[in-house]
Amino acid sequence: MRDDTLRELEREWRATRDLELEQTYLQALVRNGLPKERLLLAAYLGCEVALGLLGDQGFAEEKVLTPWVAGLGLGRLARKKAFSRESSIRAALGALAFLATSGKRDPDAESAAALVAAWLEDPSEEARLAVRGLRKVGALSGELAGVVLVRSVEDAARAAARVATQVARELRGVHPSNQLAVRGAIYRTLLPWALSSEALTPT
Repeated sequence: MRDDTLRELEREWRATRDLELEQTYLQALVRNGLPKERLLLAAYLGCEVALGLLGDQGFAEEKVLTPWVAGLGLGRLARKKAFSRESSIRAALGALAFLATSGKRDPDAESAAALVAAWLEDPSEEARLAVRGLRKVGALSGELAGVVLVRSVEDAARAAARVATQVARELRGVHPSNQLAVRGAIYRTLLPWALSSEALTPT
């Protein structure tokens, strides 16, 4: 499939989240060299098309928010360490972005998220030092900094899980199904990134 055709299919899928389009697009990604860790992440998140493509190599559903996020740093999802850590960082950022749009603003956490997002774009030593300073700001900011700074991808995912859990606590009374709401926000953040056509490798 030509690159411009694949990108157009991606744009349509992102705009509509149509399941038939998702199947067509994901199958095209796999044919064109989607890295295995990205397919695994999509399946772990709960993407039915990815689970179907993996068959008995898929994942059992984890319904509880905290272990679901912590699982980003375990097993097959932890084999590509840089990818695993970025998954955890983006999960935490997705949870915080959802908090910011839900009427429970946390200016310190929002500033922290901006610094971490900047580090993702440019992981320089200067940006890392800025993230390190977040540990002194507040609970959510400190946990977010930990996703970037801790040594192991397992610990990074646990820190992301604590961010997600704290966001869910903040949303009690705002969302009746607060944990499901945070999980949905993380899903909507991670899936388009995992299935980006820019991540294709040559076949």
